[in-house]
Amino acid sequence: MFMNSQLYRGWHTVWNTLLRGLPMFSNVTSVADAALILLGNINLCDPLNNFIVAHDAWDLRLFKSSPSESLLRFISGYFSKKGSHGDIRDVLHLRKDLLRTVMGLLNWKERLVFNEHMVVLLPAAVFSLCAGSACFAHCVKGSPLAYLLVDIPVTSDDSPEVY
Repeated sequence: MFMNSQLYRGWHTVWNTLLRGLPMFSNVTSVADAALILLGNINLCDPLNNFIVAHDAWDLRLFKSSPSESLLRFISGYFSKKGSHGDIRDVLHLRKDLLRTVMGLLNWKERLVFNEHMVVLLPAAVFSLCAGSACFAHCVKGSPLAYLLVDIPVTSDDSPEVY
C-alpha cells in the first residue's frame, strides 16, 4: 500500500511517465506489455483510486487492436476498481469500445491459442468492463490477479490450479 506520501508521489510520477510514453511504447510489443504490467500493478496497489488514465490515452492503437494478455490484465484491474473513471457518458462509450476490442478476440479468422492466462483474463476483462467489480480478484489459487502473468501454480500432473 502507498502509505508514505513521498513514495506515493514517486509512483504517481512513474504512472504519468508511462502513460505519456505509451504512444512510443506501443510500437514495440514487448515494451508496451511491460509498461501495461507495471501500470496494472501500480493501479492494483492504489487504495485511493488516484491513478487515472486520461481519456485520450484510450484512443491509442494499443487499446484498439487485438488485446494481449497484459492488456486484458490491465483492463480487468483498472475497471474492476470502484471509483470514478470520468464522465459517465464517456466511460460508458469507452467501456463499450474496449468491450468490442476484447470480444474481437473471439471473432478472429486466424487460429487462436487460449492458454491458462487467456482463459482467465478474457472473462475477467469482459466482466470488469460490464459490471465494474472485481470478480476475479483471486482467480488463481493463492495468486491475486496482479501476479497472474508472472507465475501460475502447477499441480504434480502439470495442470494449473484454477478455481
